Formats: sequence, C-alpha cells, structure tokens
Amino acid sequence: NLRVLILEALDRFQDPAITAVLQQGLKDSSSEVRKVVIAGFASRSEIYSVEERIQMIAPFLNDPAIEVADGAARALGRLGTEGAAIALVQKCCDPQSPPALQQTLIQALGWVGSKPALDGLIQIWAILSQQNPLPEPLLQEVLTSLSRVIDPEAQLEAAERVLEFLRSPILQDAVGLQCNAVSCLGRLAKPLMISEIVSLLAIPHYG
Repeated sequence: NLRVLILEALDRFQDPAITAVLQQGLKDSSSEVRKVVIAGFASRSEIYSVEERIQMIAPFLNDPAIEVADGAARALGRLGTEGAAIALVQKCCDPQSPPALQQTLIQALGWVGSKPALDGLIQIWAILSQQNPLPEPLLQEVLTSLSRVIDPEAQLEAAERVLEFLRSPILQDAVGLQCNAVSCLGRLAKPLMISEIVSLLAIPHYG
C-alpha cells in the first residue's frame, strides 16, 4: 500500500506541517493506513500532550477493523498514563470485545504497570473468572501483566491479589493457572510473600 509507505516515511519527520496529513489519515478507509497513523500519533510529543494523544487514539479501540483496535491498544499501553489505563480497562470489560483484542488490552495494561493498571487488571480478572468455561489464556495474560507492575506499593498489592486468586475455588481445577500464579508471585519477589510461597509446597499437584 503506497499510502502506508508514504505515511511511515513522513512520520519520521518531527515537523508540525505533517500533522495535518496524519490527521487526515485517521479518517482513511484503509485499515492499514489508520493503524500506521495511530502509531505515528502516539509518538508525536512535539505537537500534542500525552492526554491529547490519548483522546485521539482511544476511540480507535472501537474500530471495526481488529488490527486497528489492536494498534490503538498497543499505542495506549506505550503512552502509559492513568487515562490510557482507564480506556484500556473499559474496552477490555466490554462484553462485545473479541478475545484476541482483550489479550492485547491486557498486555498493554501490563506495559502501563501503574496502580490504575493494577486496579483494572483486578477488575478484569473478576469478570473473566465468572465465565464458564474459564478463559484460561486471558487469565494467564492477566497474571503475566500483574507481574509487570512497577510501583513498589502496587507490587505488594498485586502479590496479595495473586495469592487470593491462587486460593480461590475457581482455580482449584486449573493447574496451569495455579502454576502461572506461583510464577507471578516469584517475579513480583516481595519478601513478605516468601512464607506464603513456601507453604504452597505442601500442595502435591502444583507443577
């Protein structure tokens, strides 16, 4: 697609004059063009504040083309603010969101790594864990994202929540998720969790 190549080339120039061209690209009928432009806007700090870029990108989480919505989720994850986390959580909790997009949304929250992202991941876990059958790949993605939380206080809360997940009846027959939860506790590496992790050795069926 020639337009995609042209926009990718233009995006390398940090020139305000290019912004109008990129804005037009957001309305392009081609999903490839929209995806490239969204990625471009995510990095245009010379023109727009982070919150302005989030306001531009967040509506594309609802784009009918899954690759565009996926690109918008990745862009918001890289921007990493509270506003980005809120937009990602809202879309992930939408029952109309396809699982493939939910997986990217959860990954993006892991990249954000903040307290709002942690709160969102806990909310998403609560929703997913009520589904029958359990959407194990998505729950595994939540655990992976929880292990990426970077705020020290949020890390402790994340570890406490993962321990709660591990003890819940929901996971008693999901050995793969139990193993991932233990690995998540190890990656969070909070000393207060050591005795709790050691106590799990008494459970014979853990991997």
